[in-house]
Amino acid sequence: MKKLFLLTAILIGAITANAQILWKVSGNGLEKPSYIFGTHHLAPTSIIERTQGLLNAFKEADAVYGEMDMNLMNTPSMQALLLKAMQAPADSTLSKVLTPQQLSTVAEGLTRYAGGTPISIAGFEQMKPAVLSTTLALLTSNRAFPDFNPAEQLDATIQRMATAEGKTVGGLETPQFQIEMLYGSPISSQVKALLRDLDPDTDGISLARQLAQAYMDADLDRMLELMLRPGSGMDETEADRLIYQRNASWIKILLGLLPTASALIVVGAGHLPGDKGLINMLRNEGFTMTPVDKPIAPESK
Repeated sequence: MKKLFLLTAILIGAITANAQILWKVSGNGLEKPSYIFGTHHLAPTSIIERTQGLLNAFKEADAVYGEMDMNLMNTPSMQALLLKAMQAPADSTLSKVLTPQQLSTVAEGLTRYAGGTPISIAGFEQMKPAVLSTTLALLTSNRAFPDFNPAEQLDATIQRMATAEGKTVGGLETPQFQIEMLYGSPISSQVKALLRDLDPDTDGISLARQLAQAYMDADLDRMLELMLRPGSGMDETEADRLIYQRNASWIKILLGLLPTASALIVVGAGHLPGDKGLINMLRNEGFTMTPVDKPIAPESK
């Protein structure tokens, strides 16, 4: 279910050195510390209160920066651009790029991951295969996080909180970039990815639950291992395009941002661990990286 890792990514027991999802960024001449928080884009917003230290970090920060400023995505012009990007060229609609047997396989797969609720793909006929892959990933993650409410997405909620508090809100990427990342690859590549995601030998729900559990344990090393696991995770090319190249671009922005304001940086947790992760890259730039939180607290009954 590689598309799943793009959404969580483009995300027990003994805690390792990287087993944290909230880090303080200090030193290197900074007058005030900043913070970096790793999210799971499909986790419930209760994570905000259950992550120890996050609300204090939010209060200290003058600005909140996400992967993008989500207010920009909600404009009519950007919604029109998104819809256009999701639509397939006239010669590449689903029935033209998938055989009848493949269409049946896709419909059966969507129904299976929806918990048995029948899903017809007729409504997707004019859409690119990547739209089906995204839908599949959402269905799968909803099985891992049944409390997830699409109207209360974690990253967007933190940005709304910042706006309400009069804090600066910004993005490390433009909405146009993210739209192109999701839907701009060749149709042939999208078909290949969709059919691979529906491989009957791959238990996407199990993988989603493992990734969700690793996130709830604040175990970044485990998340990275799952995201890069051969056969079910991203291959080297995908990891470079979806994570590492973006991290390299974000570091350039952060080097200009961090000396100017105390910021809470809110990005997918998959961008934090590893040699090419944001934690190590910031450390290599001379910043002191200090873990703030412990594993996410369980919900009170």
